[in-house]
Amino acid sequence: MLHKLSMILFMFSGLECAYLSAAPADPPGRLPDEFESDGGHTLGFSYGGTSAVSGLGSVKNNPAMLVFEKKYQISAGYNWPSVGREFYQAGVIDSQTSPVAAGFTYTSFRERFKNPNDLPVGPEKFQAFYDSPIKNRLSIALAQPFTKFSAGIGAQIVNSAENQGAKIGVTMGAGVAGLLTPALRFGLSLENLGNRAVKDLAPTTYRAGLAYLLFDGDWTVHLDYRQRQRVSSELVSYTEPQGTSQKFSSFEKMAVLSSSVRVQDLLRLLGGYAREIAGRRSSLSGGVALVNRNFSLSYLLGNPYLGDSYLHQALNLEFQVAF
Repeated sequence: MLHKLSMILFMFSGLECAYLSAAPADPPGRLPDEFESDGGHTLGFSYGGTSAVSGLGSVKNNPAMLVFEKKYQISAGYNWPSVGREFYQAGVIDSQTSPVAAGFTYTSFRERFKNPNDLPVGPEKFQAFYDSPIKNRLSIALAQPFTKFSAGIGAQIVNSAENQGAKIGVTMGAGVAGLLTPALRFGLSLENLGNRAVKDLAPTTYRAGLAYLLFDGDWTVHLDYRQRQRVSSELVSYTEPQGTSQKFSSFEKMAVLSSSVRVQDLLRLLGGYAREIAGRRSSLSGGVALVNRNFSLSYLLGNPYLGDSYLHQALNLEFQVAF
């Protein structure tokens, strides 16, 4: 029990120090939370976990991770983003009934998208300007295990909001994952390749990560690198939508440190800190999850842009179905 408490103090004191030392982000714009949200526990890891997340989040994050746990899982999540409309995610993962694992996730919104050009300057326009301009998003993935690693492929079908042209786009993704040692895992993934028609709805993202398991998995530590194509809402101000900024490179490059600690048989704590390399953005997140072999329930909280007061919250429920 003592070593578990020390792990908790180590993880969250480190996150607190990171929060206090982070410079205000103060970007000219921001990325919609829905673009980064992979579902499952990924918000609690500041969207890291390329080699750690094997549930719903792996469909987008790294398809190769689908095979790391044998399960038939049904998932549902609800998100209160830092900016924009509330959205929900649902999905199914099957790595139990066939050697080839499969999964899909569906994302949609409670309300219709509001065109910010139709709104006066103010809080409502701010919320609409940095909202995700889509109607729904479907992500699918397949994964195959091999002797020492696994490989996966994925695709996304993105349907933009009606008042944004009702554009439909298809992008591709892929990933690999494996064990370097019994306790050290690696993961590499690509998301939204071939996205030219829907660049501002599905930015290309490259990920690489390591996950280290201690005390039989009671404590896991993850280090990730994420490089993501920027979208137009990051480069403009909602008060001056025609004005652009040339201060940013075409890709956002983030380093992410995250961790998970099991406190008791059912209780697991999550935390993550992300910092832009040679940039100004940083984010902090955490969460608590009740987990057993049949279900998991988690509440997650994140600040995507440290320096502002907007928080992203999510509630996720997952069931394991036995055959």
